[in-house]
Amino acid sequence: FEWIADEFVKRQQPTQYIVLNPSPGYFEDYLKRHNLPLVSVEYHGKHHLPRAIGQIRKALRAWQTQIVHCHFLDASLAGLTAARLAGVQQRI
Repeated sequence: FEWIADEFVKRQQPTQYIVLNPSPGYFEDYLKRHNLPLVSVEYHGKHHLPRAIGQIRKALRAWQTQIVHCHFLDASLAGLTAARLAGVQQRI
């Protein structure tokens, strides 16, 4: 995913990132090192979905997000639900 982030920076495409992980991983560290907008959501399984959805919704509203794109099952459950609740029209 790092090359995608780099490409957005090269194209001056404003992009924010939300990462769901039980602890910081390589991609999160990469985003921090490059000072890219990031919200880290501690996530240990589906029992954390309600809290994760709330945190993501809050970030999406604060950023006035227009498009949400998710990867993987749990991230899609949390991210797309939060995007709908935040009023984001374009959800992928």
